[in-house]
Amino acid sequence: MLRNLAVRREARRARTTEKITETAAPKPQAAKKPARRKRAARAVLDRPPAAEGWRTTDAEEIALRRWRGSTEITAIEALEAEHPIFGTFRTRSGSGGAYEVEIRTLDGFGNSCGCIDHRVNGLGTCKHIEGVLAA
Repeated sequence: MLRNLAVRREARRARTTEKITETAAPKPQAAKKPARRKRAARAVLDRPPAAEGWRTTDAEEIALRRWRGSTEITAIEALEAEHPIFGTFRTRSGSGGAYEVEIRTLDGFGNSCGCIDHRVNGLGTCKHIEGVLAA
């Protein structure tokens, strides 16, 4: 009986040693990911704090559109060369959309844009307008 117990212990030790060597074996290394741009991390850190649910103020919504306008608009083209400040501009965003923005004032909300957000939100601004004003 003692001999039987010793044989079982020895078998158990052999199994645990096999498991340890299997887990200790070096795993193949995954391919290295390309280095991320620091700009994307900076953009996330500079983002205004997210509001909880639907309870946001107009000022918070305008601040969010200003942030998105300064970070997501990739190209701005003046359609009227004789009016470099007030006039019509074409904006392109990172998602590929292009909208025409008409700048009439720098301090009020009298500007216009052809995007759905500007037509629906009732704020008088959108990320495209804010992107042109920030440029």
